[in-house]
Amino acid sequence: MKVLVAGSTGALGVPLVRALAAGGHEVAGLTRNPANRDRLRALGARPLVADVMVRPGLLRYGGFYGPGPASEALVELLRRRRLPVLHGAGVISLVFIQDAVAATVAALERGRAGQAYNVVDDEPVAWPTFLRALAEAVGAPPPRELPAWLLRPANYAHAAFTTSMRVSNAKARRELGWAPSVPTWREGVPLIAAARRNAA
Repeated sequence: MKVLVAGSTGALGVPLVRALAAGGHEVAGLTRNPANRDRLRALGARPLVADVMVRPGLLRYGGFYGPGPASEALVELLRRRRLPVLHGAGVISLVFIQDAVAATVAALERGRAGQAYNVVDDEPVAWPTFLRALAEAVGAPPPRELPAWLLRPANYAHAAFTTSMRVSNAKARRELGWAPSVPTWREGVPLIAAARRNAA
């Protein structure tokens, strides 16, 4: 199958291009930066340099996390105690980055036209629970605790950390034959810590 991957050098794009190329697909990787051409070739994609507006697709991803860029910014903020946990914080549905890649490939190969699929793990988690577990696993100090109202002036951050997003992956499991290999954050957080130790 011929596949165009927008954002091909991003947190999801890199492992997705790699997985599609390994699966025998003909992959074109879209990037805005001409300096990414060689990187895309090394991943197995034909680079296309363009600045385009991409419409939302039919996959609705949970919050990405996992080794590398998917969680590195969170880990760094936790390490420097710049990411507090909020009282009254929301609940989020997450997806491990490799599972997001597998679901994307499954949707390309088996998804029905016009259908939307939630790509999330099996158990939503409250932001404070996830951030505390991640901090502990990577050896960061415990995050500070703040009331949620303090973030109201920062509208985006307030909405991101106080909105609850509980969704089910049942349709993706049923119709795509996909299931997360990392079923919950409880299994995923230790994998992030292990990857960081191995990289050191």
